[in-house]
Amino acid sequence: MGVAPTYVVASPDGKMSGYAIDVIDLVLKGMSLPQLTPILIAWDAQIPALQARQMDFLAFDLISEARCKRGTIFSAPYFSMQDALYVLPGNPKHLMGYSHVVQNPDVKLAVTTGSSQEAYALKKGVKPEQLVKVPDLQAGAATVIGGRADAYALG
Repeated sequence: MGVAPTYVVASPDGKMSGYAIDVIDLVLKGMSLPQLTPILIAWDAQIPALQARQMDFLAFDLISEARCKRGTIFSAPYFSMQDALYVLPGNPKHLMGYSHVVQNPDVKLAVTTGSSQEAYALKKGVKPEQLVKVPDLQAGAATVIGGRADAYALG
């Protein structure tokens, strides 16, 4: 079994590394632009921060119809991903996708606030009261481990 390279990781001193950072650095260098300093920002704060000119660009944003309507311009995609459910070992509720969450109104699904998974869950019929909104991946995992949600939807 192969292991995927680290996408992005922040060290305790705030330095970012990973293959996504390397790709951005190569693109900027190829365009004769200076290397930028990456920062962490909440998922749902990305577009507002960009529109407020608090940053130069978003390197890891997801293309969506709603974001295009708000005037966001996207590059060509450089990766794709599929959604998955993070569940407790043994998958005690036997959840295999959004449809299983819809079929079981007592199931709680953690989603990152403002993520495509949040929008897709609602589009597929997951009720808003079934969603547990979290700020990031670590909080999503902790929400499932702590029993506040049955699964965490992530890409």
